[in-house]
Amino acid sequence: MSLLLLSAQAAASQVPVQSGSVSQLVSVLLALAAVLGLIFLLSWLVKRSGAGWGRSDHIKVLSTMALGTRERIMLVEVGPTQMLLGVTAHSIKTLHVFAEPVIAPGEKPGPDFAGKLAQYLQPQKGASRTRADADKESSHEP
Repeated sequence: MSLLLLSAQAAASQVPVQSGSVSQLVSVLLALAAVLGLIFLLSWLVKRSGAGWGRSDHIKVLSTMALGTRERIMLVEVGPTQMLLGVTAHSIKTLHVFAEPVIAPGEKPGPDFAGKLAQYLQPQKGASRTRADADKESSHEP
């Protein structure tokens, strides 16, 4: 037993503790933190500037409203037409196609977007069409 204890003490005395190892560890951790901070900063700047890969001048998301954790409605402008889309984790459906814009071009949607949307969704005589109406009309054409 004492032989085992002596060999353990001899092995421990042969491994010198380097005084620079703590400072090297600190410098590596600081460099890692700097790189991670730079990654988060750049991703925040890209999101903030709106510059992304898939941007289009022809299709614009004017407003969104969350209905649940993965469900939302979106007001989208495609050319001169504005559409209300239902977006879930598995599908995107056209809920309504507006004959006249809900939000004027260049106008920022305000906090009263829900009231404005409800006003336009009320039945108006021939002023707006739903996706189902458009599908019925296209199916009756020869």
